[in-house]
This record gives sequence, structure tokens and C-alpha cells, in this order.
Amino acid sequence: MGWRIGLLSLTLSGLAACASTAPALTSAPPETSEAAPPGPELPDGNARLDDRVTPLGYTLDLAVDPSGTTFSGEATIEVAVREATRTVRLHAEDMTRLEATVRQGERAMPAAVVTGPHGGLELALAEPLAPGTATLTFSYEAPLPEVPIGLYRVRADGRPYAYTQFEPLEARKAFPCFDQPSFKAPFATTLRVPTGMVALSNAPETARETLDGGQTAFRFAPTPPLPTYLVAFAVGDFDVVAAPEGAIPKVPLRVITTKGKGAMAAWTLARTPRILGALTDWFGRPYPFAKLDLVAVPNFGAGAMENAGLVTFRERFLLLDGDAATQDERLDSESIIAHELAHMWFGDLVTMPWWDDIWLNEAFATWMATRVVATVSPDAGARLSALRSTGFVMGLDSLANTRAIRQPIRDGGDVYNAFDGITYVKGRAILQMLESWLGEDAFRQGVRSYLDAHARGTATTADLLAALSAASGKPVEQTVSGFLDQPGVPLLDVALKCATGKVAPATLELSQTRYEALGTAVPAGEPWRVPVCVRYELRGKVLRECFRLDGPEATVTLGAPGCPAWLHPNAQEQGYYRWTMGAEALAGLAGPLRGKLLPEERVALPGHVMALLRAGRLSLADALADIGALASERSPLVVEGVIDALGELDRVAVTDATRPAWQAWVRQLLGPHLERLGKAARASDSPRERLLRPRLVSALADMGGDRTLRAEARAQVEAFLSGRGGVSAEDFEQAASLGTWDGDEALWTLLRQALDRETTPATRVVVIGALGRFEDPALLVRSLELLLDGTLLAQDFRTMTGRIGRTEEAERTGFGWLVQHYDAVVEKLGEKSAPRLPGMAGELCDSADRARVADFFAGADHSPPGTERNLGQVLERIDSCIARRAAWAEPLAAWLVERR
Repeated sequence: MGWRIGLLSLTLSGLAACASTAPALTSAPPETSEAAPPGPELPDGNARLDDRVTPLGYTLDLAVDPSGTTFSGEATIEVAVREATRTVRLHAEDMTRLEATVRQGERAMPAAVVTGPHGGLELALAEPLAPGTATLTFSYEAPLPEVPIGLYRVRADGRPYAYTQFEPLEARKAFPCFDQPSFKAPFATTLRVPTGMVALSNAPETARETLDGGQTAFRFAPTPPLPTYLVAFAVGDFDVVAAPEGAIPKVPLRVITTKGKGAMAAWTLARTPRILGALTDWFGRPYPFAKLDLVAVPNFGAGAMENAGLVTFRERFLLLDGDAATQDERLDSESIIAHELAHMWFGDLVTMPWWDDIWLNEAFATWMATRVVATVSPDAGARLSALRSTGFVMGLDSLANTRAIRQPIRDGGDVYNAFDGITYVKGRAILQMLESWLGEDAFRQGVRSYLDAHARGTATTADLLAALSAASGKPVEQTVSGFLDQPGVPLLDVALKCATGKVAPATLELSQTRYEALGTAVPAGEPWRVPVCVRYELRGKVLRECFRLDGPEATVTLGAPGCPAWLHPNAQEQGYYRWTMGAEALAGLAGPLRGKLLPEERVALPGHVMALLRAGRLSLADALADIGALASERSPLVVEGVIDALGELDRVAVTDATRPAWQAWVRQLLGPHLERLGKAARASDSPRERLLRPRLVSALADMGGDRTLRAEARAQVEAFLSGRGGVSAEDFEQAASLGTWDGDEALWTLLRQALDRETTPATRVVVIGALGRFEDPALLVRSLELLLDGTLLAQDFRTMTGRIGRTEEAERTGFGWLVQHYDAVVEKLGEKSAPRLPGMAGELCDSADRARVADFFAGADHSPPGTERNLGQVLERIDSCIARRAAWAEPLAAWLVERR
């Protein structure tokens, strides 16, 4: 699933299932199931199934009319019976008129159907099944809801459609099944739909038959063995746009859109073969399924989903407006497509047996997507952007309420724990560290051996680590287990000691602790076994050395005699750890020695400076000096890091009294970059320069107090929305982020009207985000009401609410609206989204606000199981912000006075 939405997702987007739960709502997923476990007499769908009865194959026959509110189906499951039993436990949720028959040999045995919470299903038999095989046959009806989980419906441009999202536990809403990833089996599917509509599933269509009653039956070839969560359907009046034959060798490629949007599929059809080619080259084996359909879904809770052969995406990631598409849209599209297609091997061909190992799927796909985008779009800076996303997730990993990558999943209800930045981005960073330590060739060979050994089956973390150990000859499990099995970020103190009076190797004195920020209190944990690589200069030659820090402290002798002119403690920033060498050494790397560093090391420096400031390991004055030095960098990603640092300081430490002096300093730092790049896009821009420009404009308009830029942005937004011409989609995207901050009712009305006529998915996303940026409380509330009155869809909730929070007052307005409309929001998003709602208060920074947040979510009505960790993280973030404000505000005021 594409967790994050955007390049920073692969690098930071999904939550794409890849349930792309971009963390606009939350920093962590639900911790447990939504209801207390039942008594032992009822089958609990969250309980892990045993292997006494397991599926061998499914035959599905579903009648789906997307204009209705229910559907019906028949499901036949061939099963293996390993020991005599009178009961068969599996899953089916919210089904009515559910009837079952069990047949073994010549015996047909009626089965009593017992249902329990969370989709638990038990068939109780009068006579025991004998070891061998048997057939389970079900007929049923079930709801066809609008909430985008399970099998659901949506209307787009007045036409009805139906789609699926089954990961992690929702296939049980569409058909009775063994809804557990270890149970891979073939699926032979028939879909009966209204004549004139098209039906799609994982495998190629083999027959189409006109039936009585205005129905057409679509029959599909049996799939290879799949877990239930990778099964998928789509039904509707589609545009089906095929790539030229041979675009992918021996694999037909199509993009599926709602009616009238097929013309926007050209970008995806052109880029996907290049993406898939890079993947097949790296894996050393062909695409493992018979077809590849990419489906653009108009209401999709995930960012994208790796269903085998029928991959689903939010429309904005597949449907780009030709040459008018922005650089950001193109990179988002490439990165999300690469992530989902990487799953075809890592997750689909080989599947984890239980949700403990979901990180194998998502972290690997995130890591692989970064590699692929770097291959097909080398100027995009994907690897460098990934380093910035690692810095982001280190902040999440520094909280007491964080979790380990390989979090034990006790039962199905705990699986929602696993879809967050820790799985996707920290997991990616650990894989990157492993590749750097083992070497690219050994790492790739280990992965290929793993796929060869477990193709069409399941495998665990231990299986992958064993394959990597065999390929490299290094103790991979011993080294990486600490990073997988305990939360937190190592902080390495590094002291360079040079011998005096003789030419001898220098030594490094190292110690490690768990990184901890101001206002938080985290347990120390056990020391990590940290693969450490350093770079240093000796007599004009740059050397690289690697070793492993196995305990709390160690002294390491460098391999060459002499005293290094400089040393960087994390070569190419490939290790997952923070580091400090003292203020003077850091100032040297940020200033006069910066030219000696590799691009990766320079890009990571602004984040390191702020991390050390947050931890109280660097004074504010030293941090500001380092940020000022880094602001002279021309690298767009370094400048973006400087903007991030300034943004944190602006939000936390700047007061009304210090704002004029602060604004002048921001303009001094960032103004030259905008002057160099210009306000308008140029043909000579690099991809990263095109992405930097809107961030510069926004930062100068906001933190720099440039009212002219705000007025220009307002004019561009009005011109674009009024159709007066002269404003490109890229200009509009740049302007919309700041043109509505102090917008009035007239501008709000223009944006609202645009929702009714805008057909380009990416532009529609920009409009929705702009509606969430109003600072006038009344207008912001009117925007939020669009989420509940039917104007906007469930998928738009994060798009809008994620834009709130430029000011604390706007954040308070958004949280106050949630308090008033909590039940309606939960109904719109679905009950399983409720535990994530504390995230709407994540940017508050006041003790009274903290108390209101804690009080609201204290009651059971607003705190279903799973809320505790999310709420804990939000309260920690507020506490940390309060502590940083207390520590930084006065020193910043003094520093600004000294600058005059």
C-alpha cells in the first residue's frame, strides 16, 4: 500500500496499503480492535486462525450493481482438513441471509452459521469432517456502502461505480474467506453486473456472457495463489485505455478511469513501462502476473493498493493533465506507481504469513521506489529527498508512544498498528543502512535468493535476513534486530582524538544513548549494534571506514596514520542514527568545510542541527549560526531543509515583539534564492528547483512577512479560477498555498465554485487544500462543513484538514469543529478511522489546549480502542512544543537584538 502521498512518502505517502495514510490526521495507526474481545463462545474475527482447516482455492460469483445499496454472492472454497473437526472457523462480516453447506466426498452436511465480532464466522457441523479435502459453499447478501473499505460504491460525474479495498481485514466484507495473509490460494471469479458496464478483477477476462434481467457475466481466469487482501474488483462504465502492444513484454498494460477521463492516462501509460523495466532489471525476474491494470479510483481511502494485476490508485496519481502537470504531480505519480509495482514481487509474489512482518512489504516497496525514481528520473533527487524523510520519521521515533518496526501483532485488531511512518520510512532507512553495510551486490543477491526460495508462498523477516547473511557472509540478524525490535533513535557522541608528537592513527571515542527531545521522557532501551561508516580527509585524500558499535561506548582506531582535517560521522548519511561532535565541529561542517561533504551529508545537516537543538545538545545561538551558514547553499534540498528549520523556529519561538526582526532575517536568508530562481518557472529549471520555488515564495510571504507576495498569489488564484488565462496549473498550485491565508468570502466562493467544475484530479486536490488554508474561523468552518454535506468525499478529509495549522488559532478552529462534529466525521470516514482523529490537534502548543484535547478524548465515546497511542503522541508533541517555546523564545529575542 502506498502509505504516503507524494515523493516524500517514498522517501518521507501513503500510507498506500499500502494504505496511504499520509500523516495529516495521525502519527500512528489504531493500537487495537474497535471493541472489547467477546466471550469464548463466539468466533472473534480478530483472533488468529489455526491451520486445522485451510483454503486450497476459491470460486466466487458476485452480482454487483453499483447503483444499489447491497450486493449478493456465492462463494465456494475448497479446503484441506488436517485433523477431524466439527467446526470450521473463518471470516464473514456484515452479511445477511448467509447460508452455508459443507460437502466432503458424497456427504453434504448443512452447517449452522455462528457469527461473532469483527467478522468472526464459525460453521458448526453435526458430524465431524475427516482429514482430507472438503468444499464449503456459501450464499449471502451484503451492504454496498459509500465508506471506502471492503467492496463499496461511489458516484462520479453522475455515474455509479464499485471498487474494493481489502487490506488489511476487509475482504471478509465481500465474501466468506480465510482472511489471513498466510492462506494463499487461487481465485476463480465471476462478476455479474448491469449490461453496459465493465467488470475487472485480478486475472485476465476469459469470457463475457449476456444474461437475462439486464446483466452481463464477466468470467476471469484463475489467479496464482493470493492472500485475500490482494483480491480486487472494479465495476462501472469505464474508459479502458491500453498501452501499445509490447510496451511491457508479454504483459498487457491498461489504465482504467471513470467515463470521460481516459485522455489523462497518457502520462502513466508512457512512464509505467520504464518503471517496470527498472524493477525487473533489479529483481532479475519478470513481472509475476498475467496482466497489469492500473485503476484510477475517485474515492479511495488509501493512496494506492498493490492488488495483484489490478492496482488501484487515487485518481491524482494516475491522471495527469499532459504537459500542464506540475513537477510535483509527476514525481508523486512516478513514486507511487513504483512503490505499488515493487509490491508485485515483494508482497504479492512472496507474502508475509502474518501482520508482524508487514514491514517487509511496505519498507521494501518504499526503499525500492526511491531507487526506481532515481533510475528513471535521475534529476529528481529521490535519494536525497529520502534522507529528509528519514529525518522526519526520526522525530516520530523519538516519542515515548512510538513503536518498533517489527511490532508483535497479537490478533487481527492490532494490525492497524503497522501502517505508519515507522513501517514505511524507518523501515526504508534500515534497509538502506543494510545495503550500505553489506554492499549493493550482496544485498541484491540476498533479495533475489529470498524471492527464488519463497515465490508464490510466504516468508518471514528471519527468511530475508538469513538470505542476506548467506549472500554477504555478515551477521545480519544479530546486527539489525535492535533496529527492528525496539523503538527509538540512537544518538552517537563522537570525539576525534589525535596523537601528539608523532604520526599515529587518530582514534574515535564513541558512546551511544537513545535520542530524547525537550519535553519528552523515553525509556533508554538496550544499546543498538550500530553499523557506523565515517568519512575523513587525511593529507588531501578522503577515506571511508566502517565498523560496528556493539555497546554503550567504544574507542576505534582509524586505519591510516595522521590527524584528519575533518571527519563526518555518518558517511553519505546511510546509518540510522543521530550524531554529535560538539558545536565547533558541527559549525565547521555547516560552514567552511561544507564543500568537502557529499550531497547526502549536506542535505541532512539542517535536520541534524535542529535535532540537536531539540535535544538540548546545541545552544540556540549556535543553531542559528549553523542555519545561517547553510542558507548560503545553492542545493535546493539543503535550502528546503533550512526552510523547515526556520518554520519550526517561527512557529515555536517567535513572538509578536520579535517578529519584525525575525522577518528581516528570514528575508535576508531566503530572498537571494528567490531572486536567483525568479518567481516564475523557467525552462532551464531542474526538477528540484521547480519544487523549491513555491516553498521559497510561501516562506517569504509567511515568515518573511512579504505582503506583496501574498497579494500576487491572491491575484493568481483569482485569475486561474476565473478562467482569465495566463496562470498555469503550476503557478496556481504555488499561489493557492498562500493566496487564501487571509482570503475573504469572495475568494472562498470562487474556490467553492471550482469544486463543481474542476475535472483534473490534481487541480481539484489543490482547490480542496486551499479551502483548508483559510484563517478566518468562519470561512474555515464553512470549508470543513463541505466534508459532511456531501460536497466532498471521505478521501478528501485528510487533503483539507492536513492544510490546517499554519497558525495555532486555525488549529484551534479545526479541533473545535471536530469536537462539535465528531460522530458525523466518524460516520463519514468509517469507525476504524476514529482512533486517528487526535491528529487534528497535533500542532497545538499551549497547556490549555492540551487539557482540552486530553479531556475530549478521555471518554469512551471519543476514544475507541486504538486511540491511546495516537492521543499519547499528540500530547507528547504538544508537551515538546511547550518545552521548546519556553527554552527558545528568550534566547531568540536576545540573539535578534544582538544582530542589530
